[in-house]
Amino acid sequence: TTAKIADSNVTTAKIADSNVTTAKIADDAVTSAKLADDAVVQAAIADEAVNEARLQVSNAPTNGYFLSAQSGNTGGLTWAQASASGPIFRAHMGSDQTISTATDTTLEIDTESFDSDSMYNTTTYKFSPTTNGYYYLFAKIHLTVGTQDHNFAVTIVRDPASGSDYDEATSYTWNENFNTELVTQVVTIVKVEAADSFYVNIYQGSGSNKDVESGLKKTTFQGYYIRGI
Repeated sequence: TTAKIADSNVTTAKIADSNVTTAKIADDAVTSAKLADDAVVQAAIADEAVNEARLQVSNAPTNGYFLSAQSGNTGGLTWAQASASGPIFRAHMGSDQTISTATDTTLEIDTESFDSDSMYNTTTYKFSPTTNGYYYLFAKIHLTVGTQDHNFAVTIVRDPASGSDYDEATSYTWNENFNTELVTQVVTIVKVEAADSFYVNIYQGSGSNKDVESGLKKTTFQGYYIRGI
């Protein structure tokens, strides 16, 4: 019986490999301290046994993020936002707009073609992205000018979360007394780190009122998210 066996008499050398079965091991007998560093091999791990809670990741998970290798972070892994995920929009002017001479005027681009994240406002005519990152913005204007010399400018304007509005990019055009209609466009890439908005301004110095023509193929404002910061 076990009473006849001294505590030190049964050594590992006296136990056959097949004598210790799982039935002979108490549920709490094998602790992590009893496992060699390389004792748990891939073949010994059941399918679907390692879940998110068992991973050593540097930050908390967010739905829609992916697991990115980051050697300098805890565990070498970090949950990160996919770079291609972000808003995209396109809007155009639904009806012609009369522009007074020598006056900066916001273009009333009030009809959406699409707006993935509902970040373009057809009442204020502003694009207000809430996802920080870099954005591509583009505006095209079709202006009825008449045959006379004059200049006009189209500008994408930033309305910052704090402070005054300022120009991001401007396209200048000069009419040499022979074009009755002019088309210009302005393109820029902007960095967004706060609740900023963007809209399109026009200035014309003809000395009389001029009309910006409406329609998807004529006067538009559009943009999309490129990547995170």
